[in-house]
Amino acid sequence: MKNIIAFIAIFISNWAVGQISGIVTDDSNGQPIAYVNVWVKNTRVGATTGENGKFVIESAKIGDSMLVSSLGYASTEFSAIRENYVTLTPKVNELDEVVVIPMKNTETFSIISFKKVKKNRKWYNNGHYSLARFIKYEQEYDKTPFLNQISLITLNAKRENVIFRIRLVEIGENGEPSENGLTNNIILESKKGVNEITLELSAEKILIPKNGFFVVVDRLNIEKNKSFNKNAKMDILQPAIGIELSDQEKNTWFGFGGKWIPPSEIKDFLGSNGNIAVNIKLTN
Repeated sequence: MKNIIAFIAIFISNWAVGQISGIVTDDSNGQPIAYVNVWVKNTRVGATTGENGKFVIESAKIGDSMLVSSLGYASTEFSAIRENYVTLTPKVNELDEVVVIPMKNTETFSIISFKKVKKNRKWYNNGHYSLARFIKYEQEYDKTPFLNQISLITLNAKRENVIFRIRLVEIGENGEPSENGLTNNIILESKKGVNEITLELSAEKILIPKNGFFVVVDRLNIEKNKSFNKNAKMDILQPAIGIELSDQEKNTWFGFGGKWIPPSEIKDFLGSNGNIAVNIKLTN
C-alpha cells in the first residue's frame, strides 16, 4: 500500500509540474498568431509562439497564472492546464489628435549611440526577455521631427539566420514602455556573426512624440533561435543585442513576465545596466 501511495504521489507531482503547451489565435478570424509571448506571470519562465501559433513551456505547472501579450492585442490571463487554447482580441489604440505635417525628407539629424560595429564587445545575451531604450525628445529635433532609420547591433552564433522583434511604443504613466505602439510588430533577421541591423522607417511617416518613445527589442524564445552551447551544456537564445560603449545616462528597461524593471534595477537581474546600442536618424 505504501508503495502504491508513493507511486501515485510521484505521478501527480510529475503531472502537475512539467511541460504545458497550447495555441494562440486571433479572436476576430480564428487564425494563429505568430511570435506572441506567453509567460508564467511575473516570472522569467515563458515561450514565444511559432509561425503556427503554438507554444511549449517547460518547468511550468498546471494552475500557474499565465499572461499572454502582443502589440495590437489586448493582453489576457488564464490558469494553465496541460493543453491551452488562447484567443486574443485585436485592440485599437486611442490616438491623440493628429497634426498633419508635410514630410520633405531634405534634411537629416543623427542620434549616435555607436560608431564601429565590429569593435563591440559587450552584449545582452541568453534569455527570454525584452529590452527597451527610452529616446528623449530634444528641442534640436524640431527641424527633423520624423523617424527615418533605426540601427542596432546583433551577434548571432548560429550559421543560420535567426530572428528578433522590434517595436516602437509610447511612454507609459510611470515612465515605463506602454502597450501603445507607434508601429506594428517588426520582425528582423540577423545573419551569422556581428551585424548592424538597420530598419527603414521613412515610409511610415512617424513623428517623434514630444514626451519621447521607446525602442523595444524582443528576444524570441523559439526553436529557430536556439543554439546548443557545449560548454554551458544548454541551448542559448540568439541573437545577442549590443550594448553601447559610451557611458551615457542609463535609460534601458528590462521586461519579462508582464512587468518592466527600471534602469536602476537591471544590474541585479542581468549583471549590467548598459544601454542597448541604438542609432537613430531623423528627417524633416
